[in-house]
Amino acid sequence: MNHNTLREFSEILIRKRLAHTNLKFNHMCMIMSKKGVPLSYGFNDYDVKTETSIHAEAMALEKLIQKKNSLGIKKKLVCYLIVVRTNGNNSKPCNKCLEAFAKYSHIISIKNIYYSHEDEHSGIRESSFKELQKAPQHICSHERFIQKSK
Repeated sequence: MNHNTLREFSEILIRKRLAHTNLKFNHMCMIMSKKGVPLSYGFNDYDVKTETSIHAEAMALEKLIQKKNSLGIKKKLVCYLIVVRTNGNNSKPCNKCLEAFAKYSHIISIKNIYYSHEDEHSGIRESSFKELQKAPQHICSHERFIQKSK
């Protein structure tokens, strides 16, 4: 996927985030078809009452599964994932999100994941799903906080 297309999709996610002024988090995710058609969106959310959070990737995955089931789509979907932090920092998917996608690999195949990363000239890093699964685990800040407070 070329950088202009990635930049356009990133800007779509940023605009969606800005439209939701009540959101406290900056992560946004889009799952798109191999043809570049957006299939679902997600954002990080936190429930204060239950102290539980859902990541943008997990929300987008849940929405895609619901959409796929409601439309009666049986075939496995080949998709791409774009995850951005609207404040420009890193948005590498954490190990729990990667595990969630692996769990549903029988109905959705994530080929490449594009995520915001300040070390990249374009601001976007590209990795295959398999590369990220083999890479050192990334633990999100919420999980680090929970582990530290135990």
